[in-house]
Amino acid sequence: MLSPLDFNTANLASHSNNNPKRVLAFIEEHIERLNRVEPTLNIMHTPRYDEARMCAQVYREGPLRGSSFVIAPEDIHPESIHPLIDNGAIPIAEVKTNHDPLNIFNFNNPWNLHHTAGSSAAAAVSSGAAVFSICSDQHGSLILSANFCGTFALRPTSTASRYGWHARSVDDLASIFSCASGQPIEPDPSPISVWYMTDFSPYTLEKPVRNIMHDALSFLQQQSLCFPIETPLFSQAFSIWTSNWTQPKDYLPKHPTGLMAQMMHERIHKLNPALGKQLALIRDDIREGLIQLLGTDGVLICPAYPRCVPQHTSGNQTPMDFILSAFFCDLDLPALQVPMGFCTAGTPLGLQIIASPNQEKNLFVIGKMMEAEFKGWTRSQPFLINMPFNP
Repeated sequence: MLSPLDFNTANLASHSNNNPKRVLAFIEEHIERLNRVEPTLNIMHTPRYDEARMCAQVYREGPLRGSSFVIAPEDIHPESIHPLIDNGAIPIAEVKTNHDPLNIFNFNNPWNLHHTAGSSAAAAVSSGAAVFSICSDQHGSLILSANFCGTFALRPTSTASRYGWHARSVDDLASIFSCASGQPIEPDPSPISVWYMTDFSPYTLEKPVRNIMHDALSFLQQQSLCFPIETPLFSQAFSIWTSNWTQPKDYLPKHPTGLMAQMMHERIHKLNPALGKQLALIRDDIREGLIQLLGTDGVLICPAYPRCVPQHTSGNQTPMDFILSAFFCDLDLPALQVPMGFCTAGTPLGLQIIASPNQEKNLFVIGKMMEAEFKGWTRSQPFLINMPFNP
């Protein structure tokens, strides 16, 4: 029998029976879970347990009724939390911030503590300590950390919301998006075209990542029309991304990704400004080309990272791999991350789905198809091996 720690938002809302005592019981289970995983994950910034218990006893009707969430302090804003609380969601804690989003090696992965989680917000949802989390996507960190932790995640169109979310299902994200943006998700029976990349150079996909791409395409080709993109979109992606990157004031990185970004930034903006202008034009052309290609009825599927989840000690080896998620974030295109199984190390694998601006409905349609076919989210259980490996 499933525990509330495994319920999605719809399950929690229906099981609450309009009873604040049931909602309080759900919140207490998540508080207990958060306390249980905190010693190994070290993700807590400030507990908000007393406020959560008070909120649970004030009945609010809405699709998020009884769902706990966590948020990093810098993402706390009326725009990010009030629409969700008004629809029944309950904040239980503030989680720690990764002050340098380019450094993805700050938090332990709930599936394997020797590997990185990418963010505390992803680790909280992965471990079952919260039903969802609010997390702005800085340089693709939302999608990337969802890939590492096996959560679903949505980066919406920036004009709809400045915030994204980790959650347990596609339906969760659709409900959260609708509550946060005020935009209802209308069912659309129109067929959706699926585009996929064939050339990831200069990046090389590891075999498990190639396998999940093959599995996803084999399935989607039975459901939709699928078309290849043979253009190597990532050939200049790091330079293009750097040309649009705003370097933080007094930035002193101590990791290879930050050092390389800083070096490229100096080269582009100080030594060769003309190159920076040229890269900006290329970026705009790629963005407009993808928007025209995907239109109102297309999506692109792509790995968010070319390898399995890296270990904490392996960050020096491939410092530019984050660009597979950061590039689409820089292009300001909405994306949905979908869990797809596990590597033999017991860490999750997944794929991101990208759409044109304001076409989240296409992300949800394809995401739900993939969720139904593959395992989807499951609460992290690092000592169990009953999982679909993709060696």
